[in-house]
Amino acid sequence: MRWAALLPVRSVDHGCECSLPGMDKGPYQTEVGTFEQDSSGASGQWVLECDRELGVDLPRLWRERGLCPHEDAGPAGGLVSAPPTGGYRMETRVSTDQREVIIGDGRPTVLIGERINLTGKKSLAAALQAGDLTPLIKEALDQVQAGADILDVNVATSDLDESALLPLVVEALREAADVPLCLDSKNPEALEAALKTYRGKPLVNSVSYEQSSLKEVLPLVRKYRAAVIALPIDQDGVPEDADQRVALIRKILERAESLGIPREDVVADPLALTVGADNAAALITLETIRKIWSTLGLNVTLGASNISFGLPDRELVNSGFLPIASSGGVHCPVLGM
Repeated sequence: MRWAALLPVRSVDHGCECSLPGMDKGPYQTEVGTFEQDSSGASGQWVLECDRELGVDLPRLWRERGLCPHEDAGPAGGLVSAPPTGGYRMETRVSTDQREVIIGDGRPTVLIGERINLTGKKSLAAALQAGDLTPLIKEALDQVQAGADILDVNVATSDLDESALLPLVVEALREAADVPLCLDSKNPEALEAALKTYRGKPLVNSVSYEQSSLKEVLPLVRKYRAAVIALPIDQDGVPEDADQRVALIRKILERAESLGIPREDVVADPLALTVGADNAAALITLETIRKIWSTLGLNVTLGASNISFGLPDRELVNSGFLPIASSGGVHCPVLGM
């Protein structure tokens, strides 16, 4: 378990207080722990309080993940642990022309807001079709206000010209909200138009191991020096077990590196599928996260809310799943903020 991958950290007088993302409402509000240092600066006592309603034994998870309470404090004062191999901390850097966000172990969790997506949002799509970007800008600012560090942007719809619209949205968001963007498009023409417009280093969502995706997306990532999310999907779909998913991520990584894309610019997504269709889906996702981190050392993202798709009380399911996934090495979850 990587403490800073689990929790955003905010400094206080004598160390830090940390709280779980998305756990600040209702009966699930909880203070997970306080890390204190003695006067010599050495690691001091680690105090833990768990909300039993979560049904998550966090101390046991931390012991299983090898968390050592005597490791150095991170830059924001939070407890961190050593990287898996070689002492090297993988850092993925994305930016605007004014601000940089660093994704990596030993750093506070980076939150990616997912609400700029036209799927099921007829009023937002209608506004964009009429040339009105005001509702979209409001969605962006609301997410930033809620704590989003990066904004995922997906404006694909059959009623709009994505190649023309996406660069306009990129420019509008640059002026309104100074946070890096995650450009979410399967249309290579729209993606390149947005990359040409973007000032800084964006995250591209995404590339799979389908041959068309590899040929269309990775050259654009290399050309515009972006970072990219790798999905374990091939022509047969999503593998059912963790080892096969990791194997696909490894193949994507090898192809990216062969094109000159740095390893740290590939962020892996293990894929969360709904437990409503397969009650083993969550366990497969958690095992994939663990194996990506332990064998490839890549930073990991995850569309956490997918796990509850089609279920009642989705917020409750998501709030229980997210801290467990984060404890395994998810550095930048995608959330509906």
